[in-house]
Amino acid sequence: MNELLTGNRLAGQMQDWDVLDDGTRTQWETLVTRINLPPMYRHAAGNTVDNFRPKEMAADIEADPVISGTIIAVANSAKIGLSSPIMTVDRAIVHLGFNLIVSIISSYQLQQALGSNSHVSREFLDLIRRWSATARTTALHFFKRASMHDANEDAPTVALLARLGTVILAMSDHPPHSNYITIPDEPGRLTHELKEYGITSPQLSGRLVRHWGLPDPIPQHVDNLWRPVLSELDDTPDNRCLTLLALSVNLADTYMNYSMVTPEEFLGRGAYAQLAANLEKMGLLGIINEAWESKLMQRELEAASY
Repeated sequence: MNELLTGNRLAGQMQDWDVLDDGTRTQWETLVTRINLPPMYRHAAGNTVDNFRPKEMAADIEADPVISGTIIAVANSAKIGLSSPIMTVDRAIVHLGFNLIVSIISSYQLQQALGSNSHVSREFLDLIRRWSATARTTALHFFKRASMHDANEDAPTVALLARLGTVILAMSDHPPHSNYITIPDEPGRLTHELKEYGITSPQLSGRLVRHWGLPDPIPQHVDNLWRPVLSELDDTPDNRCLTLLALSVNLADTYMNYSMVTPEEFLGRGAYAQLAANLEKMGLLGIINEAWESKLMQRELEAASY
């Protein structure tokens, strides 16, 4: 109960971007507008598994030596369970599959875009890149298992972009200390951000995707992912989407630090009591556990976090 009361108090401190004072908005807007929209591969933006063409995708990937090298390295990782080495991009694509390839490509292009014209460390950007790929992969599996993917096709994109505000904090004159990234839960991070900056990473993430001109509901979901964690929500289609996204994003963050964590262990933490209550109200807990037990999901999570 104490965790729920703390969450309610924290929720009351969250503000919309337009409510912030002019000085605060101007300060952060300067950093937001320095980041250009990554040139996402056309396959990531428009193609689906149904019209997946590995050779066409391989030709695009081979044009970028960093991404092509990474794709081959992930495919040859022992975590993927290969017994013979893969030497070509097109074979790596077939082995890893469309969805995982898109997660890796998208997260690397994000890393490149975020690293341009900024002094953020390569290690921090790499961590966010791995987290983004893991969050996108987690969302894909949960939404498909819940039969919610067709009605929420933008959900994986929301998961991919949700933590970008942390990079904007790192671009400031007062970047987070090294222990910031190890804060164990979302309420703790939000509390720290409000105290240190007077703004939160979800607000900055939402502002960035609006600056990029991404269509709704992507911006709305990106900057509202804290709601299922801090507030009781009604069981509506939009809230079900938001709640499953919040789980995907925060569970992926925990997975990056504690790879053996299960949804039960994650939701058993006091900081996520409200998220667990919302998931239970919406009948999503069983679906989550079924998805997590899938060997395919575990295999793809290991690869995405590589």
